[in-house]
Amino acid sequence: MLAILDELKALGVEVFPQGENLVIRPASKVPPEMKDRLRAHKVEVLAALSTPRRNPPPGKPCHACGSRTFWRSVYGVVICYRCHPPANDKLIIDIFWNGESQWARLKM
Repeated sequence: MLAILDELKALGVEVFPQGENLVIRPASKVPPEMKDRLRAHKVEVLAALSTPRRNPPPGKPCHACGSRTFWRSVYGVVICYRCHPPANDKLIIDIFWNGESQWARLKM
């Protein structure tokens, strides 16, 4: 359900959990059909936004492909770069390159 969060980010909209509700700012930028999708997937969106943000263990490869390169999205989710390359550089906060022990902040 991260796709809808990416779409909202592209519209310049912030979404964050507040208890069992989603706060959307500015709500006026969100088209009615997108609001309906958010309502339909509220539980999944709340779960994605409320999941603790963890780094992969240093040196551990991706469980699916074995790559050691990960990226952290603007939503805090850590994703394998090979399995799921970012659709847009604006979605990347930083990258963990090939098992290095530190995250490398991107300079864009």
